[in-house]
Amino acid sequence: MMNDYFKRLYTYNMWANDKLLTLLEQHKVTDQEVLVATSHYLAAMEIWVSRIQGRPARVNGVWEVYDYPRCREVSQQAGEDWLALIPTLTEADYHRRIAYKNTQGDYYETPVIDIMGHAINHATYHRAQIARMLRLAGIKPINTDFITYARLHDLGV
Repeated sequence: MMNDYFKRLYTYNMWANDKLLTLLEQHKVTDQEVLVATSHYLAAMEIWVSRIQGRPARVNGVWEVYDYPRCREVSQQAGEDWLALIPTLTEADYHRRIAYKNTQGDYYETPVIDIMGHAINHATYHRAQIARMLRLAGIKPINTDFITYARLHDLGV
């Protein structure tokens, strides 16, 4: 049951990332704050999944700024990794604690389930920030709400 739920959330996340990146590319957005926020949350998705998988991240950190092709690459790789990971998780795996150091070098141990919830919330938080930045720049943001995805998905769109 948890695997199904998280698969839905991480499929939604890939959909929302694609919608946002498409909008940014269409409007040729070059605002540095938008690029920083987009690069940041996508890199974080990669770093979190790499921690769970026990492998080195494919990014250099959470504050490197990418162009849109690299943003798409990071989004796609991380999304595929999350979706490949989820079906392998057992109930016990969700409660397994992952040891890691954050970007400031502080040591933590966090259960997989909390990491997974955080990663989705973190991405949603930054997409909302980006939507606000776009609105202030006169660009109508795209609706990337989960409920919008759920409605479209349930209708087979």
